[in-house]
Amino acid sequence: MEYPIEKLTFKDGRLFEIYNGKPSKPFMGQSQVQVTKKLSVKEQDHQQCEFSFELAMAADPIWVSFFREHLSEFSVEFQSERMLLLCLPVNLEERYAKTKEAMARTNARYEKERQELIAKVVAKDRALQAAQQKRDERTAALNSQFDKLEI
Repeated sequence: MEYPIEKLTFKDGRLFEIYNGKPSKPFMGQSQVQVTKKLSVKEQDHQQCEFSFELAMAADPIWVSFFREHLSEFSVEFQSERMLLLCLPVNLEERYAKTKEAMARTNARYEKERQELIAKVVAKDRALQAAQQKRDERTAALNSQFDKLEI
């Protein structure tokens, strides 16, 4: 997956999007999405049921896209800190097991990609800092040279 590395920074152990030259909203925070509680069952049309679960945290859009790659055979919806599984009751156990397995694989992939992204952003930030320091040193040297001129 491609990330907007030039629009990201790493500060205080977290990735942030940069807006107007300053860290703005968090990007790819630590994520261990998992089911923490069964919430409700609602009967739908055609004998299907909507099974609702509480999650430990909200799944961000990147996490959800990874999840969909790991589990594409049936639909699982994520709404903030809730997960909805729509299926026939007879399929619930199998689909829930597949969903939990996909969540574990997604958490592992998300963390791996997050760590790789942090390394790239830190390297980019250091390169920008070094370039800025060189510009500052050059400006200081030019000013010093100019200041030494006798009128």
